[in-house]
Order: sequence, then C-alpha cells, then structure tokens
Amino acid sequence: LSGTYTIASPTTITLDPVTEVILDAPMKLVSKTVAQLGSLTSSAGAIVSVSDNGYKPSYYDGSAWRYFSDNSTV
Repeated sequence: LSGTYTIASPTTITLDPVTEVILDAPMKLVSKTVAQLGSLTSSAGAIVSVSDNGYKPSYYDGSAWRYFSDNSTV
C-alpha cells in the first residue's frame, strides 16, 4: 500500500495495545499558538508543539500547558 491514509473520528481515538505502539517513521505533533491553547480542551498528558514559540513541544498537566524543556507554563 502507498499514499496517505486518514483516520478521522468526532471523538477520541484510543490505541490500547497490551505492550506498546511502534512507529517506523517520525510522528508529527499538532501545532497550536499560545492563544489557541487557551481554548483547547485536552486531557492531562496531551502533547502539542507551540508554533509561535519555535514549535517547542509542550504537554498539558491537567490544569496548564507546560514546556518539556524547563517545565515552565506556556
């Protein structure tokens, strides 16, 4: 098979393997601006790249978005 395949859902898509998920290629994080993060509904542990700050990866701790690099809030 070749090409791009899209899996879309109006709700959460859950992968629930017994041990691990293996990716054979780089994974692309969704990019959001700081302003967009303010209205983004997410679960704790969600990860995005912050596009207006050099695409720094950040995670949601359940109450705030934080940068991986220094744990500061976005």
